[in-house]
Amino acid sequence: ATLTSASSVVLRGVATDNVAVTSVTWATAGGQSGPAAGLPQFATPPIPLNPGLNRITVRARDAAGNESSRTVSITRR
Repeated sequence: ATLTSASSVVLRGVATDNVAVTSVTWATAGGQSGPAAGLPQFATPPIPLNPGLNRITVRARDAAGNESSRTVSITRR
């Protein structure tokens, strides 16, 4: 897990596939969600962090309907 005192975080990455990646979205365990911008390199908007543990899942989908996700854990002091 990552430790921070920041009130928000921007997640960046690269989403690639043998079939075109069509979307990247993010969601928090607290119910906030939205799209990331850009493909194949993407960035989320600033995602608010609550004090304590925050889990954020980033999900990529391709044109064939396949998806892959990764979850990051960030603790805000």
